[in-house]
Amino acid sequence: QNSDIVFITSNKGFYRSLDGGKTWCLLDLGFDELDSAHSLVLNARNPEEVFVGTSRGVFYSKDRGCHFEKIYPSAQPVR
Repeated sequence: QNSDIVFITSNKGFYRSLDGGKTWCLLDLGFDELDSAHSLVLNARNPEEVFVGTSRGVFYSKDRGCHFEKIYPSAQPVR
């Protein structure tokens, strides 16, 4: 919906640009690990929602990648 907002996945992490790729910001998932980034998905109906798949699980952002929470596997012990 906005051609200035661009996301990329690399072996160093997930990046976002808000100016069409002129500048980039590394998204903070709470850990720093090479080759942990696997996939990135935007919700087509709500582009503010970002899902990222990593070697440590799936993370979710409701604010275009400014803040993330781990949604899988849950941090809660399975009973």
